[in-house]
Amino acid sequence: MIDRELQESADQFVRALEENPIVSAFREAKTSMEQDKELSALRDQHARMSLQFRSKQFDESFTQEDISNLRTLFGQVSTHPLNVRFVDARDEILLLLGDCNKAMSSLLGFDFAANAAPAASC
Repeated sequence: MIDRELQESADQFVRALEENPIVSAFREAKTSMEQDKELSALRDQHARMSLQFRSKQFDESFTQEDISNLRTLFGQVSTHPLNVRFVDARDEILLLLGDCNKAMSSLLGFDFAANAAPAASC
């Protein structure tokens, strides 16, 4: 069972994160990106085209046009304003969480993030 004081501290930390403007900006950027029909269509098209390209790579039937089309589509996805906003917000929240991990690790005397959850789920 978790110590009451530790639980209260964890709850306070979560509330502080939820109120942080960086976290709010990330949530808004993520929601905007996920709900945009144009960007979703581009991302879906890119995923399909990537699968087709990998298949063509396997049987060595890809062409320069295939490469060009995939690069063009990747450029459209990666430079889409909502995607750029999301990536910027993601980078900011990762810095914030890294700082939080450093602070908690310093207090606890061990790497909090490395011990809090498996790396694959972070």
